[in-house]
Formats: sequence, structure tokens, C-alpha cells
Amino acid sequence: MVEVKKTKKPQEYRNELMHTSFLYNNQQYQITGYIRYFYTEGYLYQWAAYSHNTYIWLCECLGEWFILKPEKDVSAIPVAKLRVEHVFDYKGMEYTVDELSLFYAYYMEGELPDFNYSQSKGVSIECSNNKELIHFNLYSNNVIEMFTGQTVNLKDLNIKL
Repeated sequence: MVEVKKTKKPQEYRNELMHTSFLYNNQQYQITGYIRYFYTEGYLYQWAAYSHNTYIWLCECLGEWFILKPEKDVSAIPVAKLRVEHVFDYKGMEYTVDELSLFYAYYMEGELPDFNYSQSKGVSIECSNNKELIHFNLYSNNVIEMFTGQTVNLKDLNIKL
């Protein structure tokens, strides 16, 4: 049983990323929306950024910034068995489960990719490997979203907070 605690008020400067442009992998991206997940221990922002017909997510997680891309095939990882400090292999690299969190609500604004946001509860799993991240969202209807990404420096993207 997880006790849901009241979260702190978000830092207002986070909304300043809306409509920001940045260059990543030689492509220009525009931030068009964000999702703020509320967890028992705080919150997390993810910003949707588009370039032509592709999108990525800019995310602050585990004290660092990441660019995340959605992954379609989750079957290679036994997600239901993941626990904190569990180590697993994905595409020839070892990842460690750093954090499991219950999210119980979220707030969305702007233009976002078409994902399953009809539910307000789920579990988030953060797994890392040096400078790479695997992020899972598990929903109660057995839908699993998986994102992979690498750390980025906001200065390299010309984003200033």
C-alpha cells in the first residue's frame, strides 16, 4: 500500500521551456507541450519536442537531463519482475533499476504525441546505465510505455533555465 502525500508546488521557471527551440542530432526541435507527473515524493516534467514528423521528450530525471525516444518493443525486458537495484541486459548493455514510483495524476498542456493518458494512476520505473536511461510507465490496464535516452547538457542545446 502506498501512502499518497501532498506534493510541493512546482518551480515556476519550468514553464519557460514552452515554445523553446533547440538543435539535437543536427535536427531543429520545437517544444510544443509538457506533461507534469505527480508522484508521492514530488513531480517530474517531460516536454514534447517536434521536428517534422518525429518527436522526442526532454526530461529531467535522477538529477540529470535526458532526451528520450519512445520504444515500441517492450517484450525484451521482464518489466513485471523489475525491482530497485535489479540489473538486466538490454541490447548488450547492463541497466540497473534506480527507482520505482507511483504516479497518481498528471497535468498536460500544449501539443503532445498521442499516448495513453486516459488513466491517472500508474507506476514509473527508472533504470540507468552510466549516461543512458530507460523509463517505463505501467498503467493499470496493462499498457506499458518504454522510453530510452541519453543525458544531455542544456547548454549544448542552447537552453537556459
